Amino acid sequence: MKPAFGVKPALGAKPASDDREHADKGSVREKSGSVIGRWATYIQFKAPGWTTPAFAASASNDALNRLHHIIAVVVTGRSVAVHLSDSSERLVLERQLGVSPGLEGLRPVSPAHLGRAFALDNTRTLWLSSTMLSVASRADTKVLAGPDLDAALDPLGDQTYAYTSARWRSRDKSRTHGVTPRRSQVWTGPSSSLNAFGDTALSTLKLLNTKTSKLNDPLPILARDAPLDDAKNAFDVGFIPDAANDGDGDGDDVSWRETVTFNTAPRGKHDAVVDVTVDGVDVGRLSLKVKADRLGAKITPVVLGSPKDETLLKRVVAACKQRSALRISYGTGHVISGGTVLTAMLTDAPFDAWEPADMAGFNRHKEKPTRAVTDENGDTRYVADLAKIGTQDSLFCGSPDVAVDR
Repeated sequence: MKPAFGVKPALGAKPASDDREHADKGSVREKSGSVIGRWATYIQFKAPGWTTPAFAASASNDALNRLHHIIAVVVTGRSVAVHLSDSSERLVLERQLGVSPGLEGLRPVSPAHLGRAFALDNTRTLWLSSTMLSVASRADTKVLAGPDLDAALDPLGDQTYAYTSARWRSRDKSRTHGVTPRRSQVWTGPSSSLNAFGDTALSTLKLLNTKTSKLNDPLPILARDAPLDDAKNAFDVGFIPDAANDGDGDGDDVSWRETVTFNTAPRGKHDAVVDVTVDGVDVGRLSLKVKADRLGAKITPVVLGSPKDETLLKRVVAACKQRSALRISYGTGHVISGGTVLTAMLTDAPFDAWEPADMAGFNRHKEKPTRAVTDENGDTRYVADLAKIGTQDSLFCGSPDVAVDR
């Protein structure tokens, strides 16, 4: 079974009053009725990036860029695959799933299910995000690439990272699947036609409908899903530094989030209260209410008291409502990242190269060589004297007549 699509060229489109105009649409139903394909095209008029807002507001459509976009949908059984060539509309759809009329029955696929369904043989690329506090000595995000990253991950250094996106090679080596689990997105590369897209969408949905309960978690070294009920005592909140974020309605530039700081205090079991500053300026206080849902956790920001800068606080609230934007760290070692509850996998790393050593000549009760220091009151205390390493007994070195590797 496969959907067959037909597309007519979008010619002779008339200018519209807004920035989009409808061009063409169509649909097809497979004979058994179990597979449905629908498509629509439209033209978007957009001001070039070098123009001023005043020009964009007054320019006719002839002076604007014409962007041709397509929406394609494949439905089979209880699963739906949607392609949107307009990246800004993907975020709109993500927000409306389960909420807007006609979409209230649809839910994104859970990140855990998506990860297991598409974790194929060879991990080619990983986009990693740290589940720990942001510090100068540790990367917040990093990208790894190689022929098989399963063997390249560091069991100690990478166990507090979670993957936000990944590319896997299919088992038959014919193509590569990419997934962004927290946004319920799958990328399979360009299709030569809508019919080819239909074939790819059906094979993708077939993988998605695989029963994953018996499958192992992909990349077990990395942080993995955990129940929200185990997470307690929120102590840090921040936006996820993610270059792949699709934007938040203000355009694709989300760099302003780097100027936002949340001074965090726990409230209840999972919730938090944060004082928000933007570029060092206090803009107001929020309550972040956290509830479990089928995808992990939903964070709802609520303004407390009177905002000190209503415009900036509204912008922060809008960003906080995005499932993929916020990270909350808990004292129990859990973190909510992009709506997914994670815990670091503190994996044992067996080391079998231990060799017993002869401790004769070592003072096992003294960590470092010391020297006596007498203060003005005549009291004597001992301080470390590293200059005596090798000449005074300690755990650092035994007596000079004992051969020790140092």
